[in-house]
Amino acid sequence: MGVRLTYVGDTLRNALSIHNSSKDEKQILLSFSKGSKGSALSNWVFDKVFCREELAKILIIDELSFSSVDKEGFQRFVRAVQPRFQFVSLTTITKDCLEICILEKTKLKSIF
Repeated sequence: MGVRLTYVGDTLRNALSIHNSSKDEKQILLSFSKGSKGSALSNWVFDKVFCREELAKILIIDELSFSSVDKEGFQRFVRAVQPRFQFVSLTTITKDCLEICILEKTKLKSIF
């Protein structure tokens, strides 16, 4: 029975790898955007920089540790939501957070 389950697992992994490798990265994805004049259909483009900024903002706003990004559950969730997102090192995430903090500090100084 163990051999049979291994065969099923291998077959499933092979099928998924074929499916994932056959995706056309050039294909345009569509999304609905809500505006003042109602909903509209528009092109959606993956933005790596925007995703990294939002990841840094999550860590800052929710006061999460940088190591929470390395946890398996968090990475599985992000891969399920956006498979194109590539995780970066903890050093890079720390730098992203510091850049946001410096930017916000500059904004506050300009107000007061």
